Amino acid sequence: MALSFCLVIYAKGKIDNRQMNRAKRLDWKIGLAAAAFLCGIALGRYALPIPQKQPLARSQSVKASARERGSTSLAQASSNRLDGNIESLASDSTGLDVISRLKQSITGGGDGALYDAFNSAAGAINKNNVHDLLAFAQSLPQTEQRNGLLALVVGRWAEFDPQAAVDFAKNIPAGKMQNSVLANALTHWAEQDAGSATAWAQRLPPGAPREQMLQGIVSTLADKDPSGALSILQSLPSEKNRSELYWPVFRRWAETDPDTASQRAALLPAGVARDAAVRAIGSTWSSHDPEAAFEWASGLQSDHDRNGALQTVFSGWAVKDPQGAANVAASLPNGPLRNQIIPNIAAQWAAIDVRSALAWAQELQPNQASQRGLQQVLRAWAANDPNSAAEFVAGLPPGKAQEEAVISLATQFAQGDADTAIAWAQKLPDGQTRRNVLSNIVSQWSDVDPERAAQFALRASNGEERKTLLENVSRTWAQRDPQAALRWAQVLPDARTRDLVLPGIISVVAENDPREAAGLVSQLPAGEAQATATSAVVWQWAANDAAGASKWVASFPEGQARERAVQGLVANWSQYDPAATGSWITSLPTGKSRDVAVGAFAQSLFAAEPEKAAQWAQTIGDATMRNGQLRSVLQQWLQTDPEGAKTWMNSSSLPEELKSELVSQQNY
Repeated sequence: MALSFCLVIYAKGKIDNRQMNRAKRLDWKIGLAAAAFLCGIALGRYALPIPQKQPLARSQSVKASARERGSTSLAQASSNRLDGNIESLASDSTGLDVISRLKQSITGGGDGALYDAFNSAAGAINKNNVHDLLAFAQSLPQTEQRNGLLALVVGRWAEFDPQAAVDFAKNIPAGKMQNSVLANALTHWAEQDAGSATAWAQRLPPGAPREQMLQGIVSTLADKDPSGALSILQSLPSEKNRSELYWPVFRRWAETDPDTASQRAALLPAGVARDAAVRAIGSTWSSHDPEAAFEWASGLQSDHDRNGALQTVFSGWAVKDPQGAANVAASLPNGPLRNQIIPNIAAQWAAIDVRSALAWAQELQPNQASQRGLQQVLRAWAANDPNSAAEFVAGLPPGKAQEEAVISLATQFAQGDADTAIAWAQKLPDGQTRRNVLSNIVSQWSDVDPERAAQFALRASNGEERKTLLENVSRTWAQRDPQAALRWAQVLPDARTRDLVLPGIISVVAENDPREAAGLVSQLPAGEAQATATSAVVWQWAANDAAGASKWVASFPEGQARERAVQGLVANWSQYDPAATGSWITSLPTGKSRDVAVGAFAQSLFAAEPEKAAQWAQTIGDATMRNGQLRSVLQQWLQTDPEGAKTWMNSSSLPEELKSELVSQQNY
């Protein structure tokens, strides 16, 4: 009863406050969209075309519509605005002319105006003034503006001097920003000379950055020649995680020739690469011919391929024709596949017609699929008609279904008015549902007003609830403004609270500057907080500079922080360069941290080389840890290759009782 009352009161308060908050919400959403676009522009493969003359009136209408649709539309609209505005600029404009325009935009309109100014001036950037623009971008005090403008300028530079642009990007300090700028430059280079760009990227050290560069190159080629892009992709050395590159190739191929794309996908060996290809085809094909895509997916021989393809087919089908997708999906047998497809259709349908989607979800036989489908409908309903959605949920019978519906509503409500949503959530009965609801609301509040969200979290009286809220707020705040989050955390009067939030903040700082984050780790006292922060920093650092991270890790004294650090380093590094990882482990002195490193390495090797994994595990110094790792490796090995595992085990120094135990478990 109390829950029903809270739902209705919240919905009425939300409606009363809607008009008052509309303008406020619009302002921050536009600001966030512009900032996100500037920071993420390189990752999105932003390409500025050679300008073509178009009427200026067209550029004005595109500008208005782009602002309404947000950052995704801005990326598409940018080239349209550039086409219209650039005709007024002379190709020999000086760097000072362009900088003057950018300075005026920063003074007068912030990130969005800076973006607009760049679009109108980009065509005037040339080899004579590009260095002036780079120096100006690097002088900007605000991180988001500096990184965003730098990515844009380097992207433009790569259009007329790709080698110089990538050389410049390579000298940016290692981190997320360098990866983004470099990927952007290489993408433009690939448009002109795919072979040279690919060869340059392959010379990068193994790791996540190299994979990001290659993904951008392959995606660029796929737009023009998917068959050729596949040939280049298959010519690259086999690497873990490279299967992600197959998605853009087969997505583009399925847009123009799904039959040939599906035939080529069938020739790929079973594994993650074929999974990516099949899902890309299903997603793309269903967007323009869902019946044909469904027929193809249903006819795949492998259960694994068929289920993956059907999931993506129904996802695309629901966008085009939710009623048709729903009719076919309802006939699927109960099971994991149906449990995934039904909620997806409900979400897509509710975005178009909430009432029809709700009626369909309620007609389904009550089970996990229908419950999850109802949650998706409620999220869409609450966004458009919170009063009706709240009344509907209040009328549900008490129990798990109603609790899950409440959480779904809370997630949506918090996007509109965090203050009212918090007040509503605090009236819910104490328990896990209340904690989950508060956590969802505060996480979204932190995106808009992290300082107030942090103040609320600090006032929470329940210990576990307070811990969860503070961790959520600090991480979200750090993603938006890491320096502000650090300043807040460092002046917290309670040391235990500082130790609670600083590891999460430091891990976010490490995404862009692991060396700075490493310095922050030293400010934490030895213990769990320092170990957690160290592990997070090492994971981020190893993705970009494993050798540098390994030197930092080696400087730690034996203890919890060093053990967690070597474990994180090995787990990441071994994915891309197992040989270098093994050499580094061999150089470590005998001790517990070396044993931890060997254990992590053995686990990473097992899937591809179980015998080598067992050999490494046998070098662990501590007998208890050694036998535990060998037990883990051999239990898995006996499942996949029992004869090979038994042969190795019989010649090993394992205790006889352990050998007998493992064999008996395998026989059982």
